[in-house]
Amino acid sequence: MERQFLNSLIVTTSCVILVATPLSAAWAQSGYTKYSNKILRGSIASHYNQTAQSCASLCNRTKGCKAFSFSRSNSSKACYLHSAIGAHRDSAGTDLYVKGGKKPQSNNNSNQGWRNYCNQYANAAVNQNKQAIGLGCGYRGGGWQSNHSRHFNWCMGAKKKRVDYEHNVRVKLLNKCKSKRQPTQSRDVLGRVWYEAEVAGWKGVWTRIGNSNQFNARFQHPNGTVIGGRLRIQVSGNSVRIDRWNPGTWGKCVYTGKFYNNWKSAGGSYRCTNQAGQWMPWYRWAANIQR
Repeated sequence: MERQFLNSLIVTTSCVILVATPLSAAWAQSGYTKYSNKILRGSIASHYNQTAQSCASLCNRTKGCKAFSFSRSNSSKACYLHSAIGAHRDSAGTDLYVKGGKKPQSNNNSNQGWRNYCNQYANAAVNQNKQAIGLGCGYRGGGWQSNHSRHFNWCMGAKKKRVDYEHNVRVKLLNKCKSKRQPTQSRDVLGRVWYEAEVAGWKGVWTRIGNSNQFNARFQHPNGTVIGGRLRIQVSGNSVRIDRWNPGTWGKCVYTGKFYNNWKSAGGSYRCTNQAGQWMPWYRWAANIQR
């Protein structure tokens, strides 16, 4: 006994989403092939008081008809003819019957491979946005966000060509932003002297040793106390790390931060160890760089 092949029908102005169960083998041989989770578009005609077989005959006789939908549960026995086949719609229990048996193109987002691809895309998109924030690029819009689910869900409903395009656009924009913020090889961002300020009114003067990345440092408190130190400055992109130690005495400090103001300034957070070798809280620091 032939099973009902359409148990639900949703009709809109521009497309029909079919929810179906399988046809019998004999019916499948009549020139129509069943696929899952597709959308019919381009409604060209509606007929009522029909059967599934008569609907197939109407589609065969109608110019431009590529597929049809029919619901036996509908009291009007409506038959809808369509001229176009849409892409995949991830909706459980949805079927499509297409004349000629030619399978429509799909982005394959129902299979695990496509889900894995979209998960990778979303991971990359979140990482790209994190980089853009760190670089201060100022990019905005749906493609620049750290919500993994939004990137993933968008990818699941898009075609691979569009997904790859969005990823590549972000790659190009990130490279453009990096090129504006990273120094050229011929540019010496360390300068000669750093005039630095930190917690409790301490002021530092850091003087470079030759062309190395090491500096002699002199720190003075508002009460007149003066201490010395040695610094090693490392640069990665527009980020900076400074290791400070005090030759012959206890204690060490670590400064982290970023360059700004066209590499004329830098700032961030730092912390030092106490006499027991324990790390103290983080404080803010800032410096102007003289070249």
